[in-house]
Amino acid sequence: GLAISTDELVVLLLNLLDNAIEACCRVKEQRTIQCSILMGDALFLSVRNTSLPVTIIGETIPTTKCP
Repeated sequence: GLAISTDELVVLLLNLLDNAIEACCRVKEQRTIQCSILMGDALFLSVRNTSLPVTIIGETIPTTKCP
């Protein structure tokens, strides 16, 4: 009963993991990626990773990816 298709969910998770891997590759010391997926009344996805410090402009973090 999700409001998102399986294909869209896979794309979302792959993008989250790709971003986490890219951020970790820039870190010289210990790198960590934690991924949690919980399904109850709602779906909860969480991806946490080590990264270099980021600059927040307004309320967003500018992307470092090519347009």
